Amino acid sequence: GEDSIFLKKIAKLRRSDEFQSPSVVGTPAHGCLSPNRRSEVMPLIETASRSGPHVVLVDDNPFNLLIIKQILEERKFKFITACNGQEGVNAFKEHIQAGGVWSFVLMDCQMPVMDGFEAAKTIRQYIIDNKLKNIPIFALTANNAEEDVKRSYDSGMNEHILKPLTISKLDSVVWKYHIA
Repeated sequence: GEDSIFLKKIAKLRRSDEFQSPSVVGTPAHGCLSPNRRSEVMPLIETASRSGPHVVLVDDNPFNLLIIKQILEERKFKFITACNGQEGVNAFKEHIQAGGVWSFVLMDCQMPVMDGFEAAKTIRQYIIDNKLKNIPIFALTANNAEEDVKRSYDSGMNEHILKPLTISKLDSVVWKYHIA
């Protein structure tokens, strides 16, 4: 189905020259926030009244970012990417403070600077402190041990999604949480 076609595209992409070495993790070329985050977050506010979910995508692996960005683009979601938990928290807050809305957060768990667990706790506390509607946070991880799943939920994440993210996995959580 749709996922198998997408996975074939991913395999082809891995073999192509289009994917660069992970040595450039964190650079704007891979879709992560540059030091001037405000200018990258602000355009999303202008689209807030348009239909479609607004997503914070946080992952330190450029290949994962590339794959997930393609899935989000396929579904016409508006999103911003961050390469570590601190960047994700900052983008989340800046967008809200500027009057924007987020539909959900896709959060890698193991990252430098601030991991996804701490970032989720920080975002969840910000949501509570500012009396915002409950915004789902979905863990994206390759780890499925019982303690990893528990840690995701304990940190305030709503779902524990195994990588690789596929179109059907994304559609499933979007449907479950009534995100439109």
